[in-house]
Amino acid sequence: MTSTQPALYPDALSDFEAELRAVQETLAAAIEELGMPLGELVHAQSKQTAPALRAALILAAGYAPHGDEQSRRRRLYLAAALEMLYLALHVHRLLVNAAALEAQGEDLDRSFIGSTILAGDYCFSRAASMAAQTDSPAIVTRFAQALQTVSEGHLRALFAPEATGFDENRALLEAGAEAAPDLAGLPAHLLPGYRAAAAALAATLADSSLNARSLAALLPTLPADYQPRWQALAQWLMGEHTNGQDARRSPAPRS
Repeated sequence: MTSTQPALYPDALSDFEAELRAVQETLAAAIEELGMPLGELVHAQSKQTAPALRAALILAAGYAPHGDEQSRRRRLYLAAALEMLYLALHVHRLLVNAAALEAQGEDLDRSFIGSTILAGDYCFSRAASMAAQTDSPAIVTRFAQALQTVSEGHLRALFAPEATGFDENRALLEAGAEAAPDLAGLPAHLLPGYRAAAAALAATLADSSLNARSLAALLPTLPADYQPRWQALAQWLMGEHTNGQDARRSPAPRS
């Protein structure tokens, strides 16, 4: 997707969008490996997870201006891992909906329940595999912590649906904001300020009234060579709105 807003850093925007497409292609390939009918079930749910805000955060906050190919690969795999984890949660949420229907006396297709469990478990497994492919023990540890957090929140929502809803998107964005700075190649004395900016970015992306201008306001808090990538994210978000789409909708990966 190309933004129709004038880009301050056109090369940065092009590079950001290329990385986002690479993440989406990784996800699409993983879904295709499932085959029919599970792949169809997962693909349908993938439409509900777009746009890839979790990946976008990693691609911005985890960007190292002077990084090498290994740095890029780690960034892409972590971005894909968070998106796949979010997709896994969406698939398993179908079980919550099915349980509610059953409680209302609806007859359920048991094969659908089984397929949903298998599809969700596959997505969880692939998310963990993608995190492992970063070859970074620190990233794998942070991903495991994120998985524990969202799994516990998901279970609370499953067994206590009357309680305050658990915001899986926000939790994953916050987890991404904690992990991404580890990939950014910053000297230690700049990390605290950068982590604060990443946390603010996560809060901005989690806001249902998402405003790209509030994201752009973070730019002056960043080192100069990190600003173009964050500006590219802001431009991408503006493009989402300019194209007449809600900030939480974007073309799904093709399986």
